[in-house]
Amino acid sequence: MTTQTLRTPHTGTTRRPRIPSRTHAGAAFWLVAVVFLIVMAFSTVPTPLWPLYQQENGASTVSVTLAFSAYALGVLVSLFFAGHISDWHGRRRILLPAVVLEIAAAVIFSVSAELPALLAARFLGGLGVGLLTATATAFALELHSHYRPGRTSRLADAVTTTANLGGLGAGPVIAGVLAATLPRPLTTVYLIFLVLLALAAIAIAFTPETVTRHERLYRPQRVVVPRAGRARYFLLAVGAFLAFSLFGLFTSLSPKILITTLGVTSTAVTGLVSGVVFAIAVIAQLVATHVTAARQLAIGLVTLAGGYALLLVTGLGGGLAVFLAGAAVGGAGAGLVFKASMVEARSLADASARGEVVAGMFLAAYLGMILPVLGLAVVADVAGLAAGLTGLSLVALVVIALTGWRLSRTPRRYPRTREVTMSELQLPDPIREFVEATNAGDTDRFVAAFTEDAYLNDWGREFQGHDGVRNWDRTDNIGKQSHFEVIEVAQGDGPDAWIITVDVTGNGFNGRSPLAFTIRDGRIAALRIS
Repeated sequence: MTTQTLRTPHTGTTRRPRIPSRTHAGAAFWLVAVVFLIVMAFSTVPTPLWPLYQQENGASTVSVTLAFSAYALGVLVSLFFAGHISDWHGRRRILLPAVVLEIAAAVIFSVSAELPALLAARFLGGLGVGLLTATATAFALELHSHYRPGRTSRLADAVTTTANLGGLGAGPVIAGVLAATLPRPLTTVYLIFLVLLALAAIAIAFTPETVTRHERLYRPQRVVVPRAGRARYFLLAVGAFLAFSLFGLFTSLSPKILITTLGVTSTAVTGLVSGVVFAIAVIAQLVATHVTAARQLAIGLVTLAGGYALLLVTGLGGGLAVFLAGAAVGGAGAGLVFKASMVEARSLADASARGEVVAGMFLAAYLGMILPVLGLAVVADVAGLAAGLTGLSLVALVVIALTGWRLSRTPRRYPRTREVTMSELQLPDPIREFVEATNAGDTDRFVAAFTEDAYLNDWGREFQGHDGVRNWDRTDNIGKQSHFEVIEVAQGDGPDAWIITVDVTGNGFNGRSPLAFTIRDGRIAALRIS
């Protein structure tokens, strides 16, 4: 669950970080991944403990849901006011305060079980996670580029995905087992995580900075809805809302449902059920890596509907097996829907606005985590949890059906009023060769369009010479069946510099992207993709 942030021009002084050695970068990459995992696991530790809090302080289902929702509110506040500042202030300088916020939350949790303390701890925890998610993801990708220069980012993508959603799944499982085996679980569990978080803060001190520090005028992250494809963007936001509504259900009220409706009282079991949702979401995303975003979205919506249908049966009297099946099927669907919705939303915007477009998707997602479970809690206090689960599942099924139907009737991309040909665009010959070779799937012809010492930079990943270009082509271009449609051509800063804008389709990135070329001796000497 990560964002791409907007990079803006800077003013003032800069402080350049040292370039880490491959060994140092490799160790730091894995340290950041472990820190990411610990923090995300801590954010879901309270999940199997909510019924214990109700026994301790007599809180209602609505009160527990409000405490849970305070976390999502903290994440939103942090994402929009501070989640993007590591782009110019530095990754390590933001990662450390994020962990310190989690430490403060752990201290509050360990000393009080009263509702005001729970609200404060959850809000602080949300602030820390909002700071950490985008920062840790970008930090890991940058460290990976130093650790494995010229290699695809597939390892970094897999590790950050696993640390993010995998951490969310590990938290309830660990907390449930600890609560079932240790005395005073509402204190002991948090003391254990307090130690882990303190070690995480120490580990950050040994990571090298990867960002050149800039002094900039501050502004909050903006939310932008792309004009082109606005109807489809709205539907994709509904998809993100639906995915997180299922995640919210299983991190807030599923333990209570298991206890009151299904008679399961073990915290180890209730934690495991919540963990299964996120574990299967991770697996679904990793398995579907080579599936197009459109297909992932279609499969995900059907699967998510299947999960909610099983939860509906549970609310109507189905047993534990049905509920567990709903968790597994729904988790897979939610993972696919959220990932595909984010990819498609980015494809609707120009590169300069993608961070702001993604911010809107996260706003929809975290509202989905808050609002449906609050509604379920209100119904549960009046008519019982079974009735609340039934109502939520019915509404979700109707919205999923309508969203899928509208998505099938809404074009992925809006056509221009007049088709522009390649000749009209007056592409320089080597760039024309670059585009035509890609569209023809001809790797040798593609590589031949570059100079022997060519340099290619794809969002910070660097590739050198014909071997590097061939590797990039295999992992990110022709190897992904990419197809380019040239939209615009512009002269760069010099006579040999060109910037073209292309619409990319295929089994990898799908969307609009600017490509900056430098031409030398009739071939491509440098290409930057950002």
